[in-house]
Amino acid sequence: MPGAAAVAQTAPPPIVAVPVAPRVAPDPYAAWIKASGTMDYHGRPVRVDLLVNGHEAAIRARAGAAVEMRPVTTADMAILLLLDRRLEFLWPALLDWAGPDLGRFRDFSVADAEAAYNKGELRAPPRTTAESSTRPKTRRLFQYSEALWFAGYRDKARALVDTARTETGRRTDWDRTEWTMLSARLASYTSNEGRRDDAIRLLIEAKATLGADSPYAINFDINRAAYLAEAGRSAEALALIETLAPQFETKKDGKYGKGGEKVPGSERQFAWIKACALSGLGRAEEATRALAPVLNERQASDPDFVVTPNAAIRQRAYVCMKQVDGVVRELLAEMDEVLVAPRALYWMTPGATPAGLDPAMLAAVRADPRMKAAMAGRLRPLPAELTPALNGWAGPS
Repeated sequence: MPGAAAVAQTAPPPIVAVPVAPRVAPDPYAAWIKASGTMDYHGRPVRVDLLVNGHEAAIRARAGAAVEMRPVTTADMAILLLLDRRLEFLWPALLDWAGPDLGRFRDFSVADAEAAYNKGELRAPPRTTAESSTRPKTRRLFQYSEALWFAGYRDKARALVDTARTETGRRTDWDRTEWTMLSARLASYTSNEGRRDDAIRLLIEAKATLGADSPYAINFDINRAAYLAEAGRSAEALALIETLAPQFETKKDGKYGKGGEKVPGSERQFAWIKACALSGLGRAEEATRALAPVLNERQASDPDFVVTPNAAIRQRAYVCMKQVDGVVRELLAEMDEVLVAPRALYWMTPGATPAGLDPAMLAAVRADPRMKAAMAGRLRPLPAELTPALNGWAGPS
């Protein structure tokens, strides 16, 4: 209105939004967490939880968006956790679950596997190529035999597989597949006990029983070539593997011969066996070239079969070739790649006996400055009560 006094205008106060915390999904494993803590991993914090649900346990490690789940299904895994000083915050809860000497874990792992086998239940997905190549009944048997083996009941594990092999017919294609896998598992147990010559004889007899014209017979010969190479019978191993390679390449519709599906990455077996045989004959340059497929190929995978990791094949090759540097590089690489429980902790523990290693080579690995540096402040002496479990109670069974 003209002549009226001006009225001061005051701006309304700004509206300040109350911050709302982002909704966080509940942890689906919260009820199973028995111990938690943080460890250092190359300068980054890693949150580690011990999850326990009855007789099942697992380790969950989280570093940023990366999550690693490792089931504790064998004493080997429990020992690795108990060797690592960084995981000291898990030890009391882990030993409460497994027993102070892992004896409680030993007992219920075997009892649960036996119960599952008798009830016709599968306890876990297949863990090996053999398990993924068989029907549920034989897969259950393999899981039960492995529980026995890792608990130190090796005679029982071998007898279980041997009995099943005797009772398995060879009439159908499935029968022949499973008889082959059972025979290979029996040979593997024999070889793992250091009786490679006996394992070789078993494979020769199995091939004769199955018939040399069977498409599955080549499995026996490949395994036999591997054991020959590892036993130092290099000339025999080389002659055999060079005979088998052309046969293996003969295929039709993805099959070998009349049947027997080829597992992806199988050619890597030929590579490492040939490399080891050549190395044993002093032909180092040829051995290096032969091993190239294992060193350079991408990791094979398959929706139906469990495929052996490249790293496991490389390590087996280096052990067979007695290449300490190669073994050390593989152990250190694993320490860089996995958040928890690298196998190097076991290799470096006094009294441990990694499969296939002679004492001189094991001593050389442990003396390597790189391994000593990697273990500094991390590897702890194993308590005396855990010594029997260190090598899977590998004594009289």
